[in-house]
Amino acid sequence: MILPGYIFINEFPMDLMDSNSNNNDDDDEKGKRFLELIDEQSNTQRSIVSKVSALIKYEWQSPSLQSELKELIQKHESITKKLNGLDEDDTNL
Repeated sequence: MILPGYIFINEFPMDLMDSNSNNNDDDDEKGKRFLELIDEQSNTQRSIVSKVSALIKYEWQSPSLQSELKELIQKHESITKKLNGLDEDDTNL
């Protein structure tokens, strides 16, 4: 049965196919954003380990390293929250 105003390709209305395409685009964007955040989180984790190692070497006596470590931990926390919220809230994209 052909409905007025619809163009069918392989028996699917074009407007439904376009909608599906938009969902794929959204999923692709989410996937790209997820990978960007994972990369950023991984780099931050490496930096945290580096700062902790340096602080151990200096017997925790470096205020500047302590400050940098605190900032990195806050950044890591922020990234983790964004990752956790990707599926819950698309505004993080």
